Amino acid sequence: MTIYEIAKKATTEQTAQQLRHREGNQYDCKADMWQGHSRKWTLLDIVTASVIVQIYEALKPDNQEKYMNLPLQKLINVTWKLAS
Repeated sequence: MTIYEIAKKATTEQTAQQLRHREGNQYDCKADMWQGHSRKWTLLDIVTASVIVQIYEALKPDNQEKYMNLPLQKLINVTWKLAS
């Protein structure tokens, strides 16, 4: 799944999602079942997921591709900079 698909899932299901990088811009995803801290998984909360979806949908198609190809932490930082 891409980050956009995971964010869309988080907003529709109204639950935080855990994700980890697989390859390229693909990520594994699972619902947040609190099991303590894990270095392999990153928690994507509902608010951040909602902002990711809104920004992605507002971008032009060529910029959407660039946005989704960003590494996860950089994508989140860019998302919050664009939102403010």
